[in-house]
Amino acid sequence: MRAAAACTLALRAAREASEIAPTPPPLDAALVIGPERPDIRRLGHAVAADGGLLAVAAPTDGDDALRPGFVAIHRLSVDRDGSLAVRAEQAVVSQAPTPGDHFGVSVSVLGRSGDARGGDLLAVGADRANAGDGEAGAMTGAVEIFERVADEAVPWRPAARLLASAPEPGASFG
Repeated sequence: MRAAAACTLALRAAREASEIAPTPPPLDAALVIGPERPDIRRLGHAVAADGGLLAVAAPTDGDDALRPGFVAIHRLSVDRDGSLAVRAEQAVVSQAPTPGDHFGVSVSVLGRSGDARGGDLLAVGADRANAGDGEAGAMTGAVEIFERVADEAVPWRPAARLLASAPEPGASFG
């Protein structure tokens, strides 16, 4: 089911992109990921797109996996000459970061331009996040929801943190 939802989102993004530009413009990866840095070696582990919104996740630093992950949010558009423009918007981090939480192991975005409330939603999985104190909450996982209201001057902000209803250590929820 999860794979089907991801495919549906990817197909919708591809359809919308094809309506904007009949031939996909070339993309220089350096525009999206920036310079080589140790903290982004796993950037791209999870990727989600909806319309002109792109979320690229880095759940760990790739070496010791002890740093909390992040999700880089970008806006995509096609310039008048047909080239792809990539604008970095914000790096989103966990509301409750812990070393090795894998924040960004899964990611999904929803552009809500047609919604009365407007803005966008971002869901980020952290399958090794601690959901509580002690051993009972160790690595049970979490899903964090962020929102950005229609006013682009407002940055992404936390909206909710979902935990498994019956968490078990090592359950990898998220």
